[in-house]
Amino acid sequence: ASTAKKNFDGFIARAVCYGNDLLQSKHNSGQGTNSCINGPAAVCACYLAIAQADDSYYEKARKTYMAERGKLFEMSNGKPTGKIWDSYDHGSGNYNYWASTYNQGTNLGAAIMLYNHYGDQMFKDDADAIIKWSEANMANSNGIIHV
Repeated sequence: ASTAKKNFDGFIARAVCYGNDLLQSKHNSGQGTNSCINGPAAVCACYLAIAQADDSYYEKARKTYMAERGKLFEMSNGKPTGKIWDSYDHGSGNYNYWASTYNQGTNLGAAIMLYNHYGDQMFKDDADAIIKWSEANMANSNGIIHV
């Protein structure tokens, strides 16, 4: 677990570079942030909190999740629809509104882990919205993913 902690801490030190807790995946590719980086990082931080018995990692997970929620979660009337957008470019302001099962799943995992730790209903509501949107848009009538 100490190697995982060291690697995670190094990644966070390099990746948090916008002043808003969003993570940048590559420094030579412009000013973008991706759900495929932020969601898994939040999940990883939760697992580190458990493995290290260190709640500061839950706070890192919460900050990353909330930053992504504010930028890459599709919203309607101030609440997430459950669709997680793929990416955002800070330089151009352009979004990639595509959704993937990977991004849906990692953010679902982060929402559940954060709900289990903090007990904040918002995380549960987010998880429910992600499940409902994914089922309605990514699964067939039997609930089997078809994308």
